[in-house]
Amino acid sequence: MKYLKKITLNNFRCYENKEFFLKKGINIILGNNATGKTSLMEAIYMIGMCKSYRTNFDSEIVLENKNYYNIISILDNNGKEEKVVLYYNNGQKKLTKNSVNYKSLSQHIGYLNVVVFSPEDLKLVNGDPKYRRRFLDVNISQLSKEYLSLLTEYNRLLKEKNELLKDINYDGHNLSNNNETLLKLYTNSLADKAKGIIKYRKKFIDSLNVLVDESVKEITKGKEIDKLEYIPNVCENDIEIEMNNKLKSDLFAQTTTCGPHRDDFKIYVNNKIASDYASQGQQKTVSLTIKMALAKLIARSKGEIVVILDAVFGELDEERQQDLIKLVKNEQQVFITTTSLKYITNDIIKESNLIKI
Repeated sequence: MKYLKKITLNNFRCYENKEFFLKKGINIILGNNATGKTSLMEAIYMIGMCKSYRTNFDSEIVLENKNYYNIISILDNNGKEEKVVLYYNNGQKKLTKNSVNYKSLSQHIGYLNVVVFSPEDLKLVNGDPKYRRRFLDVNISQLSKEYLSLLTEYNRLLKEKNELLKDINYDGHNLSNNNETLLKLYTNSLADKAKGIIKYRKKFIDSLNVLVDESVKEITKGKEIDKLEYIPNVCENDIEIEMNNKLKSDLFAQTTTCGPHRDDFKIYVNNKIASDYASQGQQKTVSLTIKMALAKLIARSKGEIVVILDAVFGELDEERQQDLIKLVKNEQQVFITTTSLKYITNDIIKESNLIKI
């Protein structure tokens, strides 16, 4: 079993140089708003995922007037100490484990499995489809190296094809034989990768639905029935045909108009689409239920998990706060950020590592 023992932040958000000692089990991060609790959670997440859940731009993470950051972590891996360091300097990012460089950051994904609960989770229910696709990609990648490889190659091909479509600047009349051949090659290669991506996503949603049903009973006491429905953008059995039939549309749009990069999934509450019919309170509960099911899926599949509860307590009533703590307290390592210990029982506080910020 793997867990974080220590993490040091240099030029990371509000921290110029700060060391935190962590423990297996529950770690409670206590402090007022805007004191750096979420920044610490972000750094822990990045040791597992190599990227932030708050921003796509590493330059935003760097402390003001600095040009680099690093996160130095010490982990216990079944009694063996391991050191993982994530570096960022002037647009370049690299990661080392025990002083050995990874050839690519993606090689590290799955080493430390992380699930984060945050107020942003509401976008799973009412946000743009890109948030739900990101949810699929980030979490299936933790479960499967093959999926991550398929996705990486698909995105590379997609970028190259879209660049070609822009370069062609189609006027509706002339398309050279060379460009037509290239477009078909890209499209067929994309379709080949898409088949695998769709299979993984379908399997993931099916597995998640089983645990969503289980989590509904635990979190909502069975008051709400939730299910997820995967909506692939192209039919699994006719991917190549559909993508080739859209080539003329692609040329006019100067981008690839169909494929897994346009997938989505719907979330239902009492057989109605949650984003349309669920109240704000129900939407919060739905997003929490999905994340709880995800944590169970990764923990059961991989045997270990780090759970981050970042600023979610203020979004829940007292009963659900208590339910959530009971559900996660048996995970290997849990981080809870809070401005108050009011809703955390004395028994849990006594067995926790309390870090005051």
